[in-house]
Amino acid sequence: RDHDRELKKTAMENCTDEGVPSTKVHTFEDCFFDERPVFFQIIVFDQCLWLWCSSSRSFESLSAAIPTPFDPVPSSTQLLGSEDFGAGLARRIAKRTGMMVYSSVNIPEQELLLPAEKRLLQELKTLELLK
Repeated sequence: RDHDRELKKTAMENCTDEGVPSTKVHTFEDCFFDERPVFFQIIVFDQCLWLWCSSSRSFESLSAAIPTPFDPVPSSTQLLGSEDFGAGLARRIAKRTGMMVYSSVNIPEQELLLPAEKRLLQELKTLELLK
């Protein structure tokens, strides 16, 4: 019973005054190398993150990762598309935040992947989401 009350209290702390779960949306863009833009969106839900990165404003892949008590490396899977970078990114962010992470990385230019990940981590740190 106390556990149920604690869960309800935690759930209510994450709600607005009207009892609706709070959601924060953070959108930004950055340019890398020869001014090629990459667009980002971070959506913070109660217990999970939605991360989207794209150099063409497309949505072609989706991965998910969740920390588990059974392994120090979060479990991850590709939900849509065949790109592997998003699953790895979701796994790394899930480990650093302790939250479930959905990740959509739509950047075909390989040289933009690491700078985009660094920029995303910088923003997550600014939002105080990293452990």
